[in-house]
Amino acid sequence: MKLRPYQQEAITAIEAGWKDYQRQLLVLPTGTGKTIVFSTIAANEAARGNRVLILAHYDELLQQAQDKIWNAVGLYTALEKGSKRADAALMPVVVGSRQSMHKRRLENRWPEDGFDLIIIDEAHHALSDSYKTILRHFNEARVLGVTATPDRGDRKSLAEVFENIAYDYGLRKAVGDGFLCPIRAEMINLEIDLSKVRTAAGDYRADDADEALMPYLDAAAEQLATMAKSRKILAFLPLIRTSKAFAESCRRVGIHARHIDGTSEDRKELLSTFAAGGFQMLTNASLLLEGYDCPDIDCVVVLRPTKSRALYCQMVGRGTRVAPGKVDLLLPDFLWQTKRHDLCVPASLLAKTQKEAEAMTQYIVAKGSGELLEVEKDVQAETERKLAEELAKKAKRKSQAVDPLEWAVTIHASDLQDYEPVMPWEAAPPSAKQVALIEKFGLNTDMIQCAGQASQVISKLMNRRAAGLCTVKQARLLKRNGIDPTNVSFAEASSLIDGLARSWGK
Repeated sequence: MKLRPYQQEAITAIEAGWKDYQRQLLVLPTGTGKTIVFSTIAANEAARGNRVLILAHYDELLQQAQDKIWNAVGLYTALEKGSKRADAALMPVVVGSRQSMHKRRLENRWPEDGFDLIIIDEAHHALSDSYKTILRHFNEARVLGVTATPDRGDRKSLAEVFENIAYDYGLRKAVGDGFLCPIRAEMINLEIDLSKVRTAAGDYRADDADEALMPYLDAAAEQLATMAKSRKILAFLPLIRTSKAFAESCRRVGIHARHIDGTSEDRKELLSTFAAGGFQMLTNASLLLEGYDCPDIDCVVVLRPTKSRALYCQMVGRGTRVAPGKVDLLLPDFLWQTKRHDLCVPASLLAKTQKEAEAMTQYIVAKGSGELLEVEKDVQAETERKLAEELAKKAKRKSQAVDPLEWAVTIHASDLQDYEPVMPWEAAPPSAKQVALIEKFGLNTDMIQCAGQASQVISKLMNRRAAGLCTVKQARLLKRNGIDPTNVSFAEASSLIDGLARSWGK
C-alpha cells in the first residue's frame, strides 16, 4: 500500500524520535489512516527482529484490529485473549487488549522483556490503571500511543505517560489537504436546557442527559427532517432509551430511521443495510464510537452532550471520511443552555482555546451556518486585526529585531500566536543554540519563553526558508506597506522592496 505523504512523514518522525524518547505520541484524526501508520511501524520492527505488542481498548475490537492490520500491510499477528495464547517467538507481533493483558496474566505469561515496542491504539485511554499496569510490567519497552484527540488539555494529561508528540497531523490540515471532507456546522434553533445535568468522572451523566433531552427529541427531529432530508445520518444519544425514542421521533416526520445497540440480534444486517443505503438514519448510544467505518455518512447528529473532546471527535469522526459524491459533513448544532463553558460543540474540533471556540460559536450562531475552516479563518482574521492594533499602540522598541508575535500575525501563523507548552521538555528554557539561531533570523529572543516555543518558531523559520519565502524583516516591511507577505517569495519580496525604495526616492 502506498503511503500518503503525511503518513510517511509520521513514520519518519517517530523512528527519529526513538533516539531521544522512550514513549511517544502520534496524533492523527479519525479517517486519516492511523492503523496504516502503526501497522507499518510494527512491520518495520518485526523485520528488524523486534517483538511488538499492539493494544486495543476492548477484547471485542481485537479481531477487528487483526483484520485492519492485515488489510493495511499484509502482516500476520498473534492473538492474546482468553484461552488463545500468543507466542512472540513464532509470531513477533501480538494483538491484545487491556482486559486480556491483566496483571495475573502478565506475571504468569510474559517476561518483563517480552516486547521491544508497545503500540497503544486510542491512546487517550492510556491514563487508566489497566494500561499503567501493562506499561509498568514492560517498563523497558518503547511505547507509541496513537490518538485522534486534538484537545490541549488531554495532551497535557497524556504527558504523564508520553514524553514527546512525535507527529501531529491535525483535523484542520487533513481537511485542508483534502484527505478528510469539509465540516459544515448549522444551527438548529432549539434551546436544550442542561442546567440540571450533573457530572460524573469528568463528564455529563448519561442518565441525567437522557432525562434532559427527552422533551426535545420531537422538535429536533422536525428540524432535522428539513435540514438533512437528503443526507445519510448517524446520531448519537446518551442512552439506548433515548436512541430508540429519537429514532421513533424521526420516523414520525418521514425520516427512515433505525436504532442499533449491542443487544440488537440483527446488528450485522442493520449495519450492512445502512451502508448499502437501505435506510436513511441510524441511531445509537455508544456502540459505534470506535472502529466503525461508513465513509458516505454525511450528517452526524451529536445529541450526547460531552465535555470530552476525545469522545466528541470519535462521534464526529464517523462522518469525516471522503467518499464519491460526498460534498461535506453536516454537523447540526443546538443552542445548549448550560452555565458551564466546557461543553463540546462543532467549534471545539478546531479551536485551540476556549476563547476561540466561543468566538467561532458566536459567528456560527450569527450566520446560521458555516464551514468550520472558513469560520476559523474569519475569526482568526478578526483576532489578528485586534492584536495588530494592540501591537501598533506599543512604544517602538530600541532594537531593530522583530517581535516574534508581530511576525506570527504578519504571516498568519496561528499556531505561534497562542503557543502553550505541553510536554515537560517544551516548558524548559530555550537553549543557547536555539536563541542564537532565532537571533540570526532577525527575531527578538527576549519574547521567546520556552524551548517548545523556540522549537516551533525555528521550524516555521526553516520551513519558510526551504520554501524560498521572504525573510522576517522583508515580511515586516511588506506588511507595513500594505502587502500580505505570507506566501511572497524572497525574490518577489526583494523586487517589491526595491520598487518601494524607488517610489520613496521620488
